[in-house]
Amino acid sequence: MSLVSHRQPLVIGTALLLGTLLAGAASDEQPAEAPAQEEGAPAAEEGAKGRSRRPVMAPGQSAPAAPPPGVARPVRTEPKEEAPAEPPPPLQFADEPVVTTAAPAEEEPQAGGEEITDPAEVRYYTRKGNLHVEMRVRPGIPVPGEPVEIGWRLEEQLLIPDPYLGDRRPLSGVEIVATVGGPEPERRYEVHAEPKPGNFGFTFTPHSAGLYRIALARRDGRSGVEVEMQLPVGQPPLPATRSLEVKRYPRAPIDPSDTKAQMRELARRWMALERAAGTPQAVAAHTNLVEFARQLEASAPPPAKRGYAALVQMLGTIPTGGPKEQTLGQMDEVNFQTCLRCHAVARLEFAEDISNWPRYTPNPNLKPPASSAPGAAPRRGPVLPVRK
Repeated sequence: MSLVSHRQPLVIGTALLLGTLLAGAASDEQPAEAPAQEEGAPAAEEGAKGRSRRPVMAPGQSAPAAPPPGVARPVRTEPKEEAPAEPPPPLQFADEPVVTTAAPAEEEPQAGGEEITDPAEVRYYTRKGNLHVEMRVRPGIPVPGEPVEIGWRLEEQLLIPDPYLGDRRPLSGVEIVATVGGPEPERRYEVHAEPKPGNFGFTFTPHSAGLYRIALARRDGRSGVEVEMQLPVGQPPLPATRSLEVKRYPRAPIDPSDTKAQMRELARRWMALERAAGTPQAVAAHTNLVEFARQLEASAPPPAKRGYAALVQMLGTIPTGGPKEQTLGQMDEVNFQTCLRCHAVARLEFAEDISNWPRYTPNPNLKPPASSAPGAAPRRGPVLPVRK
């Protein structure tokens, strides 16, 4: 066979091969048809599709097959955060004692805004070494000649908190004494432990105005309770500082139906006049006593108004500008003619009729001094009647 006869099939095969290659290149340059967007698909997936590579197709396939109708892609949802479950209650053993936590007692309300000039109680808070100290003073402003109640709350600071007590532990199991000095020579008092752990207290009577010093220490002389506080007598409470917190608590209003509270306040003003007798302060003390008696008369029930009116009249006869003996002598007369006359029926209960005082009719139903009823207040008497 000649060369020409061989060249012709080669040319035809070459032409067919080139045509096939050109057709394949043209089909590769055409973009693949994007499938229809599914309903509800997020826009973020559309951007991801545009940036994705061309799908892999089988030989002879020109475009990827469309997804079957009704098939939706699952939407990714983030799991919801569940609320933390409550911790299980602590285990209780049969031989373990049951510990009940008592609700804390409500503290007396402290007046805000204006300063309390005559507080019923003043509390001082500070820290002395490893001890947290609270000193309670009643009355808030002590005066010379009047007993003062000093209460203490002592707590030790714990380096490692206790699961029940916290970071403080009430001081207990120790005997404490208090040394009081200042305007007067030093005196030593026994500090009594109260039922509540960490609480202590004692009472003393100052006789001079000024700044007293109260030092606490253990009776056995060992260290651990070195506390020293200052107490103003006849002066306003100490001011608050960075290391001393001061709280004042007002006096509770007197209930007109509480006769004991009324008599207690009347007696407090009566003793103030006794202490001020023969001094320039007697006029102010006498005015305070008479004004309070008038308040009692205004709020007294009708059966008692006559007695309070007589008391106000007799209190007005007490002289305040003379010598001390003259003031005290007239106070004794008022006490016998008015106060004791009322107490004979209402308090001591030994008299039934006092219309001819100091003569009186004895009470035939006089009860013994001590009542056998549980919780009943003790009674006074019997008292023999005056025979003239």
